[in-house]
Order: sequence, then structure tokens, then C-alpha cells
Amino acid sequence: MKQIAVMAVLFLVITAIAAAQGAKQKRTPPGNEETAGPLQLSILIDHSEKIPAVLVTVKNVGDDDWILPIGATISGPVSRTHLGNFKILLTTSSGMPATVLYRRIAGIEGRIDPAFTTLVRHSTYTMRLATDDYVVGETNQLLNELAGSGATLQVRYQPNEHNCPKMIDGRNPTMLRCWTNALISNAVTY
Repeated sequence: MKQIAVMAVLFLVITAIAAAQGAKQKRTPPGNEETAGPLQLSILIDHSEKIPAVLVTVKNVGDDDWILPIGATISGPVSRTHLGNFKILLTTSSGMPATVLYRRIAGIEGRIDPAFTTLVRHSTYTMRLATDDYVVGETNQLLNELAGSGATLQVRYQPNEHNCPKMIDGRNPTMLRCWTNALISNAVTY
């Protein structure tokens, strides 16, 4: 009889904890608007090498861990990860928006696998976008040729739920949520 009473009390405690966590999850959206939330996106220009690069930093200021889809890895003679979920936004020095296109995928040979990283709470992850990997559609110039022109750059992170992994190394990552909302960075003068 005591065992049944103890089991009943444990069941009630576990149910109360689960209900409280469920209510907490309902109040906390699984992502954010572009400017507020647990993940923040920032950029800066790295001029330390011959070709400038855009350093993109994603910072997790929240208390949850996230899976962050970043693009795709294309296998072949040389495997390369393409950060396709990050789009460079360009405004010319005259104030006109311009289209920036990623130019490094000329063809596909081999496997295409989703690329992602895990952002644990209160951590940051920085990626390097080489400016010679991008071309400005309206002028057919490489983005690195605009260095010093006074143009403004921003980066938009735009994944979709299809980039989220279902299994990681045979383990189910359902305890980690996958970030699927857009983020926009600060603007920097290039």
C-alpha cells in the first residue's frame, strides 16, 4: 500500500513538472523576430588578408541550446562547405540596393549533406565569408573589388526547416531545437 501511495505522489510530482515545462515552452516561441531573441547575428569586415572577408558571428544569449543549419557540404574531389543560409545584402555608396550572388558552386559532383553547427547556451560561432566568393549581379564585379567604396553590407540568415537534421550520428537530436527563423545583422561600411 505504501508503494502505491509513493508511486502516486511521484506520478503527481512528475506530471506537475511536465505541465510546468510545457507551459514554459508554450510561452517561449521556438525562434525570434529578426532583431530580438536568443540568437543574435553580427558582422565585421576582416582586412587582415589580401582579400577582405565578412566575419559573421552568431551569438546565443539565451538559456537553450540550438542546432543552427548553416548550408551544405558538397563532397567530391574536394569537399567544401557552402554557407548558403547566409545572404550578403549590399547597398551601394549611392544608396541603391544591389544583388549579391554566391559564385562558388559551378556544378555538383558527389554527395550533398546539410551543414549545421550546435550553439550551446551563451556561446558564439563565427564563420568567414570570403568576399571573392561573391559577385554583384548588376555590375558583374566581385564583391572584394568594392572594398573601400563606401558601400554598406549586412548579412541575412535565412534557413528553412528542411535544413534541420533528423538524426546526428545515430542519435535523435529532438532535445535540441533547430533554429529556423531569419536573423539580420548590423550594417557595416565596406
